[in-house]
Amino acid sequence: MVSQGSHTLAWQCGNKALYAAASVEVENPAQGAIELGEVPEQWRAGVLFGILLLREALWQSPDLRTAAIKVRVFRGQPSDTTMMAAAFVAFHSVAQALSVDVGKLFVLDEATGGFSVASSTNEHWS
Repeated sequence: MVSQGSHTLAWQCGNKALYAAASVEVENPAQGAIELGEVPEQWRAGVLFGILLLREALWQSPDLRTAAIKVRVFRGQPSDTTMMAAAFVAFHSVAQALSVDVGKLFVLDEATGGFSVASSTNEHWS
């Protein structure tokens, strides 16, 4: 079965802005491969981090352990896309494709533009 997910981050406060968008395709069951497709080189590490973070968080879930993940589209802007913004949209795109509730595992602080990732000992991580 193939499912799709997408997520867009567009945030601005004063002179600080964040932007990134991703669309993914998840096939399950599969062999667990990750394809970054046309993700530009400067954001590949961030996108991969977001996917691997979700995989680690949900490792006990058979849906994620065997899922093949393909990033179909990634959009960013040189001035407003950080590695963490890339990770954030990849994480949430895959979560949407898998229809999993990730709660507060990876969130954006709307007031500061900072990101928070729950520690592995946090109740939201299990």
